[in-house]
Amino acid sequence: MKNQNLRKVIKIFAAGLCLFSAGISLTSCKKDSERKLRNEDIDTAIEYITQAYAPYDDAVKLGFNIKKARRTIKWKYIESKLAHKFRNHDHKEYKIVNGIDNWAMAWAVGQAFMKFPVKDKHLRIWGIDNDTFWWNHEYAALSDIRFTKKGDDFVVFSSGVEGIKTGMKYTGDPENLQKTAGARGDLYRYIYFPVNYTREIEISLDNKNYNIPVFYNSSTAQASAQAGFAETKDSVYLSVKDFSFNVHEEKALYDQAEQEFYDVLDKVKACVLNKKYAIIDLRGNPGGFQNYTIELLASVFYGSNEGKVRQFPFLANKYDYGTITLESPVTVKRRYDEIMNSENYNKASKDAISEKYDYVMKNGKRNWKGLENPVINEIAKLDNTEFKGKIFILIDESSSSASEFTVALSYISNLDNVTLVGMNSSGCIDFGDVYAYELPNSRVKMSLAASDKRRSPIFALNPHWKGDTKGFYPDYWVSNQEILNSLVNLTGDKELNKALKGLEKGQIQ
Repeated sequence: MKNQNLRKVIKIFAAGLCLFSAGISLTSCKKDSERKLRNEDIDTAIEYITQAYAPYDDAVKLGFNIKKARRTIKWKYIESKLAHKFRNHDHKEYKIVNGIDNWAMAWAVGQAFMKFPVKDKHLRIWGIDNDTFWWNHEYAALSDIRFTKKGDDFVVFSSGVEGIKTGMKYTGDPENLQKTAGARGDLYRYIYFPVNYTREIEISLDNKNYNIPVFYNSSTAQASAQAGFAETKDSVYLSVKDFSFNVHEEKALYDQAEQEFYDVLDKVKACVLNKKYAIIDLRGNPGGFQNYTIELLASVFYGSNEGKVRQFPFLANKYDYGTITLESPVTVKRRYDEIMNSENYNKASKDAISEKYDYVMKNGKRNWKGLENPVINEIAKLDNTEFKGKIFILIDESSSSASEFTVALSYISNLDNVTLVGMNSSGCIDFGDVYAYELPNSRVKMSLAASDKRRSPIFALNPHWKGDTKGFYPDYWVSNQEILNSLVNLTGDKELNKALKGLEKGQIQ
């Protein structure tokens, strides 16, 4: 009897030991599987950075170490995942995808860019519900004090700040005074770029420091139509919501948006050559495809001269000759997948990318396309534009990417009087040709640019362009609340008050 009981105990113990061993084995296998998937994602992220990201080469010259970046991703991922576990968070909150913590991987990849030495506002790292890296825009803080210039001095012309009186002399850094549009000529306002958000700054008047309140530009409402048009006897106004035209939506929506854009351009071409002023509203426009920006400017430059309008896109490319583009199997495959899987690209585009894909995949090399060291002497000028009036371009902190390309290209006209009105633009065009790349297991996405525009004369030689995160600085610093009055002051066209009523809220439709 005792022997039978002993045998039962031994069997139970043996069975338990087997289950325990099996549990250890399964846990070990699970950990090995996760480690393999994690490392595959990390290797893919490193491949994307080195093979598909235009700023990478310059970043290496400035000290960026890709091996260190890889270690950062690995250990930050482990650190973040452990933090979730020990804090007893529900892992569903962090979106476990294919056994990989999506949130932790997105955060880890973002951490690898924290000390990236090249600013690129197109760069973005994100997971299912969390953005973990992007470059912040440098917002301008505005004061409610206007100055007028008397000789070499700036004195208070008007003030909405208690204790600041007219006639007080500005004794601070003159670089902080920027032009704004007054009813009787140019005035100046105090502009400051705080490192951190603030509601109060210090200003020097009569050699004494004062703390004054500041405010920031109010955002505009999202436009409903793709493009807008208005006109007066002397002015034509056009707005464009964006230059992407629902390209990632179904084809019917893309076609509709494109048609709305061309309908507005037809109206502009029919009247612009008889106007004194052309107003292009790019506030809130996040960018898109450059070919549409070129067509917009062609319509303003040449109006109803269809021959020159059609010719301009071919001419425009030579003015952007300093742009270089990174080509590798990674970048070309991504473009190939984008174009071939969309109904919104024509046969010519698909044939071109197919030919490029076949060549690059066989060649298998990473190289730069374009002039890496262009001779930059001046911004080339057109000599045959037919519009002889003045161009006003409205910009704000949301005017980004292709919108900023529109601004840059507008300066090739022979007018030399393109005027920027509003706030500094987004600062998101030093790098372009942006595609989203996805890590194979965690599904973390990386928005990476393949082209570098910093050597292009239309940016490198334009004194208004201050680089990514800073954007184009306007000729006249004006908040959205003041935009219509400022345009009336600058043009003298009082009919704009009626034609552009509501402009402070956003683009006119």
